Amino acid sequence: SALHEALQQDHALWTLERRLRKPANGFWSPDWGSLSPNGRLLLVGAVNGFEVWNVDRHRRLWNVHLARGEVPLARFSSNGSSVVGTTVWDLASSQAPPAGVRPGVHVWDALTGREIRYRPLGRCPAYGLSQSGSFVDLSRPVAVSGPERTRRGPRQCDSQTLELFLVDVMTGKRKPVATQSGGFPPDVLGLTGIATSADAKYMAISGPTRTEVVDTDTRRTIFSREVSGPAWVALSSNGSRVVTAGGSEEPLSLWDVRSGRLLRQFDATQVIWFGFSQDDKTLVTFGAEGVVRLWDVATGHEVMSLPGHKGTWAGLSANGTRLASFADDDSVRIWTLAKRGEVGQFWLEPGFYPGDSLDVEGGRAAVMVSPRPSYAEAVVFNPSTGAVQAKIPSITGQVIRLSPDGRRLAAQQQVSPATPRRPALDGPVLIHDLDTGKVTEMKGFCVYSESVYVPSPQCQEPPRTPFKAWVGSMEFSPDGSLLAAGSEHGGGLSVWNAYTGKLLFNSGKLPGEFWNVAFSPDGRRLVASTPQELFAYDTASWKPLVRRPFVGLLPVRFTPDGRYVIGGTEANRIIIVDARTWKTTASLAGQQGAIKDLRISPDGTKIAAADFSGLVRIWDLRSGKPLQDLPFDTPIENVEFLDNRHLLIVPANGPDVLIMTLDVDELLRIAHSRLTRGFTQEECRIYLHVDRCPSP
Repeated sequence: SALHEALQQDHALWTLERRLRKPANGFWSPDWGSLSPNGRLLLVGAVNGFEVWNVDRHRRLWNVHLARGEVPLARFSSNGSSVVGTTVWDLASSQAPPAGVRPGVHVWDALTGREIRYRPLGRCPAYGLSQSGSFVDLSRPVAVSGPERTRRGPRQCDSQTLELFLVDVMTGKRKPVATQSGGFPPDVLGLTGIATSADAKYMAISGPTRTEVVDTDTRRTIFSREVSGPAWVALSSNGSRVVTAGGSEEPLSLWDVRSGRLLRQFDATQVIWFGFSQDDKTLVTFGAEGVVRLWDVATGHEVMSLPGHKGTWAGLSANGTRLASFADDDSVRIWTLAKRGEVGQFWLEPGFYPGDSLDVEGGRAAVMVSPRPSYAEAVVFNPSTGAVQAKIPSITGQVIRLSPDGRRLAAQQQVSPATPRRPALDGPVLIHDLDTGKVTEMKGFCVYSESVYVPSPQCQEPPRTPFKAWVGSMEFSPDGSLLAAGSEHGGGLSVWNAYTGKLLFNSGKLPGEFWNVAFSPDGRRLVASTPQELFAYDTASWKPLVRRPFVGLLPVRFTPDGRYVIGGTEANRIIIVDARTWKTTASLAGQQGAIKDLRISPDGTKIAAADFSGLVRIWDLRSGKPLQDLPFDTPIENVEFLDNRHLLIVPANGPDVLIMTLDVDELLRIAHSRLTRGFTQEECRIYLHVDRCPSP
């Protein structure tokens, strides 16, 4: 539809415009490339070589140029640290490799371009290499194609016979798989017709008229089908399914390799390139019609189209959030495929974003991200633009918190990271002044090992200090003078003077573990929830006001007027508690997963709850009725109100940060501004159920 077509325009992140001077007698097309697994680097073919670009900074990092040769195709390694490719030359000009061209497999460092490995493959060129998916795992064999080596005579390499084999790049061990003669002129040899399963047990081979799947151990053909399309093929990672081309008239077909049964067809014609996503759930097609299309493999339905770019190649990032398409005019377009905010979207760090670790205060936002196991950092950024303002490295616990004015950030320190020989050491909570850089330590925590097998004799039983604590929840008081933290490992509930770091109160070890805390808007009460109980303390005397058995509330918040305490549960419910009687007044059912974060709008009228199923649901606080659903295809563990009409949402696996609107009028204005055309008469008939389109 017109609206669907207009909305796709926002998927384009960047277009790399190039005008390559292709020699008239060039023997290889540079219209190819791929993205790194995280989508941050771009590999793109060039005349006599290739280039590597930083996608986010729009800057070329390095290139390979062979004065008398070509790199027919290269790919990123599966971990993104290197680039793997082969080198060729024009056999019609010379049977021997020219100066500067070393036939074989080359491995370059992805960031610097330094060659870190070279594996010779004999005296003939290697036209291309392939593995399952879009990347190369150097610990597994790769499929390579090239002209067959002859035993004698002046022609050492027979350009009319294509040899296909597997090679171990680390050891150089070579395993012949198949040989095809005839019908393969040099300009269509190579990776365009090869794909392998992840274990290299099966190899799919496609030519101008037939696609076959070969068992690489027995060299027997286990699937064979006539085709009438481009010399292209896609094989699933387990080798059980193969996609064959249909030419300009017929759709693409998905087959069961063992039985030869047609599973389904994709309504895509004029396709030049197609391939599976890394998880085999999505098929990407690109071709002469100028539209990149994404298809759901399980159903055969089209799930996304990206128009306006005619080309011959495309490549997905490993997590499926970015796609690069390579056009006939030498340009390259980078698309984002992640869920998009209607108002805005930006990227932070790749990694895992723990639940309830997002905070917005005083015009700043901060979130905790774990880019790799056993390491986390806090990222402070502008919530409107995504501009990163600060990073606090080496933190631990579950959450971080900003002071109400946004000038200070509280985070538990990781004293030393885990190593193969030693577990990580956790330490105290530190408050970082984001303007001056001053750091204030909150007293009372000991430094201890995260491993239960490492004794910590220096740690005491709370409230004696120092004691063990792993922070699961943290909040500043409304005036910023106090900091409260609920913790695991028996640390209980702790409260400090946020300016001096003095420990003012510790509850001692209590049944269950403290997970969530919240100050009342006037700062006079502090609520804490454990898996079995609900507590309320007077912040002047630290005497308990309430202690009663209660279902564990994961996120827990006061309403802006202080009348209610609202929390989410592992049982997918929202519980509303009267803060005067401490009795439950409502239990809202309808979330689809455990609630990971919950926020209340500044005007106190709406609740935003994010759950592990990927649903963000907006509730009317007064009536308890759902107002709006924002479904996502990934778990959502962090949500914040920017104001009464806008949400900031961070998926659990990042790195996208989305700004969504709850204002229907604003949503309609945004949709209207993106329209590039009206409905056709056919679209009016199908979607509006009218014979004549309404006047604009």
